[in-house]
Amino acid sequence: MPDEETYVYAIKANDGSVQWKAAVDSIDAHSLAVVDETLIVVESHDPFDGENAGAVTALNRQTGAERWQTEMSDCILAAPTVVDDTAYVGCHDQTLYAIDVDSGKIKWSYETLGDIFSPPSVANETVYVGGGEYVYAIDADEGTRKWWFKTNDHDLFGGLSGIATRNAIAVADGTAYVGSGDGLLYALDATTGTVDWHFQPTKVNTTSGTPSITSSPAVADGDVYFATAGDELYSVSADSGSEQWSADVPHSGDARPIVTDEMLYLGAGVLRGFDRKTGTEKWQITTVRGAQNPIILDETLYVPANDNTLHTVR
Repeated sequence: MPDEETYVYAIKANDGSVQWKAAVDSIDAHSLAVVDETLIVVESHDPFDGENAGAVTALNRQTGAERWQTEMSDCILAAPTVVDDTAYVGCHDQTLYAIDVDSGKIKWSYETLGDIFSPPSVANETVYVGGGEYVYAIDADEGTRKWWFKTNDHDLFGGLSGIATRNAIAVADGTAYVGSGDGLLYALDATTGTVDWHFQPTKVNTTSGTPSITSSPAVADGDVYFATAGDELYSVSADSGSEQWSADVPHSGDARPIVTDEMLYLGAGVLRGFDRKTGTEKWQITTVRGAQNPIILDETLYVPANDNTLHTVR
């Protein structure tokens, strides 16, 4: 049975009123996915036999009623990605699944060489996802591998960690930008997987010994923005990988930059706003704590915080 303390909420954007809430099992992934009138939720739970398991659940977007549920053999730690009529889900059983949004049936599955922590990215009929030390490009329709790329990932003790890519891969203008646990940002040719360039941050995290990149890169107007476990925020050229600016930002490790025409927003312990071109911090809101995963819609930031409250910032 679902944990009655865990819910999915539908909240009206203009006044914050709750439209409905639906009880679900534990949600480890940061985001849900919406397509037409369907909401895709990935769940994890501990059955009575003590082994991890999970599920992909479709809810009616207007009412929260369950439409279907597809059981998985292990927990799901990465957010789903929906394109057209397919939900792409990376599972802790080292498998990427393509699931039909209407029926919940599995269209295809692809087994990787490691656990999947990163949400799939889909572009040009290709799914990009990290599994173990590798980055994979998978045909979105057939589930066959187009290419794979091996990083130099390692853990705190010098061995392979199997978590090379912990967050979403950004794909833009024929290039896949990948932040890796080996402390490098890679620019890979999205068609072939060959390395166009890589960038190594300069500040080293004192615990891990490497400024590993577990943040999702953001790409806009020829610039790539990302945060590191070394508590720095970077802007580099999308074409060459040359550094344009960097800024010290405490608690920025997994934070996902959000970019607009003039600003960059980062939920790193507190919500911060930066000048996109210079990296100058313009403001911070210290009352919104733990704001790691804000989203922006119609010039409004929606920010979940540690106080179990969804905040709006305009």
